[in-house]
Amino acid sequence: MNKSIVAGVMALALVGPSTVYAQRADMDDNGAQATQAQPQQPRQTEKKKFRFGRDDMKAFADARIAGLKAGLKLTSDQEKNWPPVEQAMRDIMQKRMDQRLAKRDRPKPENAIQAMKERAEQLEERGGSLKKLADAAEPLYQTLSDAQKRRLVAMLKAGDEGLGRVAKGRRGGRG
Repeated sequence: MNKSIVAGVMALALVGPSTVYAQRADMDDNGAQATQAQPQQPRQTEKKKFRFGRDDMKAFADARIAGLKAGLKLTSDQEKNWPPVEQAMRDIMQKRMDQRLAKRDRPKPENAIQAMKERAEQLEERGGSLKKLADAAEPLYQTLSDAQKRRLVAMLKAGDEGLGRVAKGRRGGRG
């Protein structure tokens, strides 16, 4: 049970916020669906939209992992179980970055069925990565105190919500 909870929470923390990194081409600057009937003419004063590159994504991933480790305040015995967890997290983030960057370069699916098949392939890959993370995290999780477990959940939730608000240009909650 604990293994499933840890895996789910860590996956949400690592994979969920990564949706911030990709920007959809069919959205306007305010996040509204762009209409195809009216082609948008770039204004001369309009700056090119910023898109996270590989280095930006890696910097955020590194910061997220470092912050998680620092917030847990691991003991020297717990530190021994950290490297496999960190590597599994980095592997997940790397795969996510690769998927996001590849998605930018490929054309949209031809139809809904093709889109579902592509999504299913991504989810299968994520499932394997999540299993590896759960296996790597289990020994560490078993050594965490109740206070560390509470901090882990709080840090993962705060990171997810914070990045979501930044991406959507909001200060408040999820709504």
